[in-house]
Amino acid sequence: MMSEPDSKPAHPVTQGVPGIVPVSRRQATAWLLAGAAGVAMAPRILRAQPATSPAKPAGTGAVPAQPATPVPSFLDNCLTVARGKTKNRTLRANLMIRAYQEDYNRRTKNDKRPLSDTTLDFATAAIVFPVLYGTATSKTDIENVKGVVKYDNRIVDATPEYNDTYPCGTRLAKWTMLNQKGGKQVSIEVDIPMTCNETVFDERAAAQAVWPKKWGKIGQSTFTNQMFVDYKSAEVSQVVSGWTSGKDPKTIPPLQLAKYLASKCVETFQFSGSGEQYSKSYELEGLEVKKASRTVVEKRGTEHDIAAATCAIFLAAGLPARLVIGWDESDTKSGDRTAFERTRGTGEIRSWIEFCLYDEAADKELWVPFDPVRQRKKSSRPAPIEKAWEYFGNFSKGEFVMPFAFQFHPPTTVIEYGSLAFWGWLTTPKIPAATQYLRLSSESTPNRGGGKPTRGR
Repeated sequence: MMSEPDSKPAHPVTQGVPGIVPVSRRQATAWLLAGAAGVAMAPRILRAQPATSPAKPAGTGAVPAQPATPVPSFLDNCLTVARGKTKNRTLRANLMIRAYQEDYNRRTKNDKRPLSDTTLDFATAAIVFPVLYGTATSKTDIENVKGVVKYDNRIVDATPEYNDTYPCGTRLAKWTMLNQKGGKQVSIEVDIPMTCNETVFDERAAAQAVWPKKWGKIGQSTFTNQMFVDYKSAEVSQVVSGWTSGKDPKTIPPLQLAKYLASKCVETFQFSGSGEQYSKSYELEGLEVKKASRTVVEKRGTEHDIAAATCAIFLAAGLPARLVIGWDESDTKSGDRTAFERTRGTGEIRSWIEFCLYDEAADKELWVPFDPVRQRKKSSRPAPIEKAWEYFGNFSKGEFVMPFAFQFHPPTTVIEYGSLAFWGWLTTPKIPAATQYLRLSSESTPNRGGGKPTRGR
C-alpha cells in the first residue's frame, strides 16, 4: 500500500504558495476542523476517519465528575494488580511531519524539470494525539503530561487543550498553530507518565455480570463506528452466527460468551507479520491495518489486524469492546527501548482488546483485557474455558506495557500521511504535501521527588 516516502507527493501541491491571510486565535478556534472537512484528499495517501462525535477536537474536556459516595459493586475487586507487578513509566512519542522533497535519484536522465521542493505553509493548523485517562492495566498521571508542537524547532504551542467526548473513552490533546510559512518540519513531542500493571482477574466474581438493559456510557459508545472494526459487516456477522450456531449470543452470560469467543479467536486467527511501515532510511512511518471483515475471511494477519477482528466479533455479539494499542517493552532486559532498536518484523507496538462487563445497579463498568495473539503464542489450542488464562483478564507482564491509544487513527475529521500513526491534523487553506515519521521510547519515572527520569532500571 505504501509508496516510498520520496517517490511522489502525498498530496498535490501547486508550485508557488499564495500569501497567507492572518487570522486571530479566536477566529481560528471558531472554524478549525468544523467546516474544513470537505478538503480534497488523495484517497490512498491521506486518511480521514469519519467523526463519530463533534468533528472539531477543540475545547477543553472536563474530567468526568466522580460520585461522592460510590455504590459498592461486585465488580469492584474483580480486576486487581498482581503483587509487585507495577511500574511507573513515561512514554515519549515524537512525531515528525516533513515537507515533501522529491528524490533526484528517481529521475530519468532526460528529465530536466526543477526538483519539487515544498514547505509547510498554512493559516491555521490543529494537531491531535491521544492522551488517555487510563486503561484496564494502566493509569495516566494526567497532571504531569507534557506536550509541545514545534515549527522548524521553534516551540509554537506548549499548552494543549483536551477533549474527552469521543467514543471508547478516548481523550485527545489538541495543539494549534497560526500563520506559519516557509518551514520544512513540524514536530510533536509528548511525554505521558503512567503507572502500568500486571493484572489478576477473578473470573468467579465477574461471572455475576448479566446482560444489562442498557450499557454504561463508555461501553455503549464502542458500538459507534470504529475504523477497521466493521462489526456490522456481513463477514463478521456470519462468523459470529456460525460460532454460536445461529442462536442469540445474549442467551449466554456475558463473561461466558466473552471467553467462548476469545477461545474461537485464539483457535482461528494465525499471526503473521508486524504491519509496521518504514521509509528507505528505516524510519517508522506507522502501521498498515486491514479491516476486520477481511481478516475474518483470511483468518490470518498481524496482531493489529487480529485485534481489530477480535474487537469486531465481540461487538457483533453484543459485548462492548475497544482496541488498545501500547508500547511493549516486556522483551527487553533494561526496559528502555526505542522504535529503532528492534528487528524488522517483530515489532514493539502492540495491540489487544478490552471488553466491558457492567453492573447496572451500581453503574459500574469493568474493562477486561484480552490479548488473542499473546494467548495463541502460548498454544494454538485454547486452554479449557473453566481455567484461568494468562492473557484473558490476567495480563502477564503488563507492568512493561504502556497503553496510549484506543484507535489507530483519531476518531475525528483529521488526516495523516499514508500509514496509521495515531495522530492527525487539519490545516487551512489546504493540506500540504508531507511525509510522517514516528519514534516511540520510554523511561522510568521516579516514584517521588524531583529530578530526571532514570533510564535502564
